[in-house]
Amino acid sequence: GSSDIAIINPAYDNVVFGANNSRTYLYYDSVSTLYTDANGIYVRSSTNYSDGTIYLGSNGSARIINDDDSYFQILSGSGDTVIFQYNNASVYLNHNGTQVIQTHAEGIYVKSTNTNTDGTVFLGNQGVAQITGDHDNATYIYNGSGDAVVWGQNNSRTYLYYDGAGAIYTDAGL
Repeated sequence: GSSDIAIINPAYDNVVFGANNSRTYLYYDSVSTLYTDANGIYVRSSTNYSDGTIYLGSNGSARIINDDDSYFQILSGSGDTVIFQYNNASVYLNHNGTQVIQTHAEGIYVKSTNTNTDGTVFLGNQGVAQITGDHDNATYIYNGSGDAVVWGQNNSRTYLYYDGAGAIYTDAGL
């Protein structure tokens, strides 16, 4: 006798199959779409074993999607993209459905939700210390007290501050 167990429906399609000391399978329309083994749980599409989606919650709006040939994506309960990555390319982190961080082979891009040309990196728990790139104006660096440390105007002067007051600046010919 076999110590495997199977649950089949009236049409003799597998619904659940558990092999002794091995994998346990769940089926959809006679196709294994979820199985367990010593490494964990595997979820795969019934039409393409390389792809799979995990739906979370009763409405399934929150989900984790893997398309082996194209992308990986995590959606929130409101259906907004939280993380998105094309295979072998950038990873995008979104805030409220809008891209704010993008990885790149040379580093990361930080973008404002209002514009793709500006961005701020907030440092520390309170975010008072910050580095801001304002495409149309300047680059700013503020310390943890909120005082300006560096302010570099586009195509013009760069100011260095001491205790929140301008101490030195660059000028043409200096």
